[in-house]
Amino acid sequence: MFVFQGKSHSSFSLSFSGLTALPRPENPLPLASREGAVLRYKEKKKTRKFDKRIRYILRKARADVRKRVKGRFVKAGNAYDYDPL
Repeated sequence: MFVFQGKSHSSFSLSFSGLTALPRPENPLPLASREGAVLRYKEKKKTRKFDKRIRYILRKARADVRKRVKGRFVKAGNAYDYDPL
């Protein structure tokens, strides 16, 4: 019997309330395989690059040409009166 918050419960009632630990499934990978995977992960982590990288050169070129007002694209042509309200 277990005492939980002043109430006594049998092990049978605890198994239905979800308070008992369920057996863990067997590890599908052998230890050597896992160590190899962890080693590859650590090596790849060392070579990560967090620099700004332009992935679409044509989009960048088009964005550089377009007219902007306060950082937003606007229609080309007449003078544009930017009034956010």
